[in-house]
Amino acid sequence: MQTRPLLPADSEQARAILLRRPFANCYLLALLERRALGQLIGIFEDDELLAVASLGGNCVASELDADSALALADHLVRAGRHSASIVCRKPDLELLWQALDGRWGWPRDRRLAQPLMVLRQPPLVEPDPLVRRGTAADFELLFPACVEMFTAEVGVSPLEGGMERAYRARISDAITSRRSFVRIDDGAMVFKTEVGAIASTACQLQGVWVRPQLRGQGLAAPAIAAVASMAMRDTAPAVELYVNDFNTPARKAYERVGFEYVDTFATVFF
Repeated sequence: MQTRPLLPADSEQARAILLRRPFANCYLLALLERRALGQLIGIFEDDELLAVASLGGNCVASELDADSALALADHLVRAGRHSASIVCRKPDLELLWQALDGRWGWPRDRRLAQPLMVLRQPPLVEPDPLVRRGTAADFELLFPACVEMFTAEVGVSPLEGGMERAYRARISDAITSRRSFVRIDDGAMVFKTEVGAIASTACQLQGVWVRPQLRGQGLAAPAIAAVASMAMRDTAPAVELYVNDFNTPARKAYERVGFEYVDTFATVFF
């Protein structure tokens, strides 16, 4: 088998593979549709494309079998680890992790069951009218909420290693590109989330956060309903997210909104 960067001539094959699971492959589809082929590699047998992967801040792979997982693992070892995590459908991650066999180092943490949930119809709860798109004026309130959410979710601060400037730029870009959503009450950030990957099939929410003192008061479901309504109107026909299986309150809030389970992700953090 051969692993190499995808070329424009590979796009049709890649799209056909990724559309087998349009929601699980939202991130990779988004890269393909943006023509960001430099961020995508393919695993080929002769001229047939078997699987697709991305090697950015997250390593993401799709449609692996035992042989293509081993070929991808060998490629990852040769390239060296620059990704902070591996995020895949659970079957893909298990195959890739077995093929790596410790050659990419041992994980700092593992989340081995993260339900992928999708909303394909109008929300089942009334959207929160106070949720809106973030603006530049919200940045100083939004930034610490993003840092808090990231640190709680990933286990390390996004500012470590001199990355504050880059992380600030990332939050600013989400605001500028109208992918940031907030609710602010009396000068305090109450709720925030961002749209990450955007494909023709769906867009993916990330970084969902409710102010800790206000959790358990039923704020999350209407807020998510508001974001989903705006995103389905302006961005993509469906909205998706994945959540840790142990986060029962969040899962229940998403179910209230109308999100349905479609697959299971898993993540390994380095």
